[in-house]
Amino acid sequence: MMLINRLNVFDFKVYLFSLCFIIIMSGTPFSLEGYPVVMVLNSSPSVEKYRTVHNEFKETLGFPVIDVDISKKWMTKTRLQTKILEENPDVIFCIGSQAYLMANEINPDGKIVFSMAINWKRFELGKNSKGISMELNPQLELFVFKYLFPDIKTIGMIYSEKFNKEWVQLAVNSAKSMDINLEIISIDEESHALDDLGRISDSIEAFWMIHDPLVLADKETVVGLFSFLNDRQIPVFAYHKAFASLGATLVISPDLPTIARQGAQYTEALLFGSDLSDDAVQIPAGSHLSINLKIVAEYGLNFNEDGLQMVNEIIDE
Repeated sequence: MMLINRLNVFDFKVYLFSLCFIIIMSGTPFSLEGYPVVMVLNSSPSVEKYRTVHNEFKETLGFPVIDVDISKKWMTKTRLQTKILEENPDVIFCIGSQAYLMANEINPDGKIVFSMAINWKRFELGKNSKGISMELNPQLELFVFKYLFPDIKTIGMIYSEKFNKEWVQLAVNSAKSMDINLEIISIDEESHALDDLGRISDSIEAFWMIHDPLVLADKETVVGLFSFLNDRQIPVFAYHKAFASLGATLVISPDLPTIARQGAQYTEALLFGSDLSDDAVQIPAGSHLSINLKIVAEYGLNFNEDGLQMVNEIIDE
């Protein structure tokens, strides 16, 4: 009888353990290895900024993820679809526009977090999609322009509606509210940015270079734009530190590690049911500001030196 009672107690403990295990597993998504299944789709890991976000995201998340490079020729849409079905990820973290577009098309109802996507407002977001904007708020950038260079009232910009229609409209509205005249030119695949720049060069006091694949079509075009503007001593406000070596006067760029950490926070919230921001998309929470004081002096620009306290990097050589 005592042996039977001991067996009953043992069976009860096994039952209790199994029940608790089932409850835990049903409440939170976990793989067999004990971790949630997170898949990272990278549009092109060879691109430094994508690689930076990828590595920082994984480090912040703190557990293994499934890495997928969709830039490989053999990674077709069909193969990616098969991969997603096989792995059944709890959350897909996308780096770059192409990664998000493919993930959302294959799994429109899935939990997806995107990052590094140009002008996310041009996308039709899935119902469970969240993301971090690649662009800073244009009003913030315009405030910095005006604070550092109070005499500059007219700024030129070339963009394509394909990639930046919504963001540029927001920039135009913000500029009006700050008494800044934004001279904009829209181009398409048949246009050449350098030709269009000549149409506004005589009326602008600075040029705002934004991330647009049609405008900055290739290295030759980028070098040509800077050469044209530098020859006329028109200061360039750019979005990436790489342009500093070409002669950008001011660079305001989103902080990439911060974007990655925001993406990891969104991912954890989707996995574990944490509180999320009411906004489906967040703007980058951090930025990096560098200024070339040598060009400021060479061009004779009126510069507000009080603004140096907000600058992260000063170039004076």
